[in-house]
Amino acid sequence: MKTICRIATVLTFFIFAVGCTKDDASHKQIIQTTKDGSVLFEEAAVNHYLGLEYIYNSLVSSQLDSSLVLDTNSYNNLLNFVKIKTHSFLLGLGNTFIQNNESLVLDWTDYSFTWIVKQQNDHLLYDSIVADSLTNKQKELLRELSLAVYDVNIGYDSTLSVFEHIRERSYQTCNDEELIAMLAAVEIGEASLTYWYSNYDKWNNIFPSRLKSWFNWKELLGRDIEGAVTGAVTGFVTSGISGAGAGALAGGLGASAGSAALQLYHHWID
Repeated sequence: MKTICRIATVLTFFIFAVGCTKDDASHKQIIQTTKDGSVLFEEAAVNHYLGLEYIYNSLVSSQLDSSLVLDTNSYNNLLNFVKIKTHSFLLGLGNTFIQNNESLVLDWTDYSFTWIVKQQNDHLLYDSIVADSLTNKQKELLRELSLAVYDVNIGYDSTLSVFEHIRERSYQTCNDEELIAMLAAVEIGEASLTYWYSNYDKWNNIFPSRLKSWFNWKELLGRDIEGAVTGAVTGFVTSGISGAGAGALAGGLGASAGSAALQLYHHWID
């Protein structure tokens, strides 16, 4: 409920603030950026939530107007449909940090769709291409978060508590650069947790004629965080804090939507 309230608040106001120190809890979730403004990972998290809803509605519409015909030979059709809708949502946002990093957004959305197909199960919450860019401290925090994310016996409330714990530890122990990847993980991750916990039932019924009825929302959550962390780290290296926000949103949304598409295919169609 706490996360839902926070998302509702940001949807209403989208407050932009400057000046963040990890010792000041009142500035939580804000990172100082350039003279052009500042990026809230909370804004990326809200757009991530809205992006998943946009893709869901697009899939529902595709079944009503038969624009996406699905059968056992339509694996690529489904993935490409979801990828195109992910591109469409992101490029249609009109946010400055998206517009200034359009190429990065498209690249990291596409990359997310590429690596989720590999279905690696290392549960690291970051892709191997950024492993050398993460400190031992970041890896330790992400490893602790991963234990809760991928444990199917830990429910929503307990998982949310772990996110809050990791957020507080990140502010207490991380330097400014380390904090970027950790905020990508907890903000995008909490949005993903809230979305999938609240909405996996309706995704389960996108194809009502299918008999299968299984949906692993925790797997989607883990993929989501991995995409967000990887996108944030690489975006920061190439384009600074603005790139980190854009990369986190594109990487997280691409990974989440792509993973959902794979589950839709494997558990309802194939």
